[in-house]
Amino acid sequence: LRVVRTNGPIRLDGKLDEPVWAAATSTAPFVNTMTGAPSDVPATVRAAWDDTNLYVAFEIPDPFLKSRFSHADDHLWEEDCGEIMLDPDGNGMNYFELQASPRGTVFDTRYDSRRVPQPFGHVDWNSGMRTGVETRGSLDDSIADTGYTLELALPWTAFEAGDTPAPKPTVGSMWRANFYVMDARENGMVA
Repeated sequence: LRVVRTNGPIRLDGKLDEPVWAAATSTAPFVNTMTGAPSDVPATVRAAWDDTNLYVAFEIPDPFLKSRFSHADDHLWEEDCGEIMLDPDGNGMNYFELQASPRGTVFDTRYDSRRVPQPFGHVDWNSGMRTGVETRGSLDDSIADTGYTLELALPWTAFEAGDTPAPKPTVGSMWRANFYVMDARENGMVA
């Protein structure tokens, strides 16, 4: 995914109406992580950056918005949320998991290596991620919804944690990332 530089401010409101979002490349619709087939949730992501932050925008179609969690580091993956797994140097060491819900709640953790420490990494780590959300529907009711947009700002300084800090990338740098959506349904979850 090509990440474009923004020269203007980005308002974190979930509206994606700044010029940078029109210029940013979008991912293809998400696929099922187990089969590679089209996902039941054809979400997409775009990304941008400036000297201070990495910006990520999720556009998530969703007919049933469920997001009861309201405290930082609640188990957001149990309901609707967008998730980023970010491994700056791609070696599986000192990588980051960041989630945001349609309520704007954040879960963030850092791992030394694959799922170490158990069970949820260094949950005491705080990324400083800020969120903006626009929901198209209402949370936690039985009325049909159409989805939500997450707009995230991740400060580059957040990635200086751990034994191998990741310096802010320069033009042409490549970081490894995966993007996911957790989707609560009336009768269970889809990831």
